[in-house]
Amino acid sequence: MRPSICAASLVGVALVLLAVGGCDSTGSAIGVSGTVKLDDAPLPEGRITIYPLESGKPAAVDIVDGNYSMNAEPGDYKVEISRMVEKGAAVTDSDYGIDKELVESLPKRYNAASELRMKVAADGENKIDFALESK
Repeated sequence: MRPSICAASLVGVALVLLAVGGCDSTGSAIGVSGTVKLDDAPLPEGRITIYPLESGKPAAVDIVDGNYSMNAEPGDYKVEISRMVEKGAAVTDSDYGIDKELVESLPKRYNAASELRMKVAADGENKIDFALESK
């Protein structure tokens, strides 16, 4: 009898895991994608982070060759776009050795003091492009 109790327990655990694992962990998150251009050219690399203006979770993804793609809940967001570049000065870190110092290459109005906003619609296409200017 003992092996059948174990088998029944394992089946029960498997059913619970299937029920939990089968749920969409992103809730009502939907796909959002777009381009990021700097002075009319695709931003080679960077990071886009979105912060909900009301409730929800922030999300962040890398920008590659001027493109990004992420999942987000419907709603209004503050957007920060960042691109770190090497300053050239060597920095010695006791744990990791020598690295180059990184600095933000985009104006603060796109990251630390971002003026960028976006609205993720519950239905329809969520292709949201950003045209940044270095000046």
